[in-house]
Amino acid sequence: MYAQGLAFAFMAAKVASEALKNYILHTSGDAGADPGGLLISTAKAVAVIGSVPWLVRWLYLLGTEIAFEVSGFSGISAENAVLTNYMHSIEALPLILIFVGIISLVLIALIYIQTFIRAAHLAMLAVIGPLLSIQLIGGDSNLFNLWVKELIVVCFSQALQIFMLMAALYALGGMMTGNPITALLMFVGWLWATMKAPAALKQMLYSSGLGRVAGGTAQTAGTMIVVRKMMTRGA
Repeated sequence: MYAQGLAFAFMAAKVASEALKNYILHTSGDAGADPGGLLISTAKAVAVIGSVPWLVRWLYLLGTEIAFEVSGFSGISAENAVLTNYMHSIEALPLILIFVGIISLVLIALIYIQTFIRAAHLAMLAVIGPLLSIQLIGGDSNLFNLWVKELIVVCFSQALQIFMLMAALYALGGMMTGNPITALLMFVGWLWATMKAPAALKQMLYSSGLGRVAGGTAQTAGTMIVVRKMMTRGA
């Protein structure tokens, strides 16, 4: 991958700069010199850069599998009379509720568009991941942890939105069995929450320490992959 090759080139320049800084600190007797730490962080950066394509693919497949499992939960399906008669139910309602029904259709379209936005976002993360992994050299990995958080949100927000959509369909079922006004407004509320679900997930993830944990896990996984490949070649 071109991004990986570019990342390795930038990494070589940064390692040379950090090595020179450590040499100057060491010769001047400064306790801040840490050549061992530089060697370890460089090995981590190499491992992560090499494993970014695998990491992105694995998280995407995991998120897709979870979304598939969620969609299989028992509930209202596309063949259910609630969805079949949705447009007919809107036609029988007052004008204001027809307007609310149109809003719900617009929200559904926006949620559908978010799927394609996630695909583009995932491609961007796959490209910039190796470049941000260079930050592991030097001990400041804030940008890399931010990248891991974004990757988690993109890969798992689809499953969350599918769950929210299924709950919205349950609310819509009230149009056939209960108060249609309350049911339709509840349906719109669930759709709005579904559209905002990725942003809410991102905010909660950023406020927790999961990003640092996930970043450390990614470094460990990358190191294990590199070691395994070296052992395989040696065998």
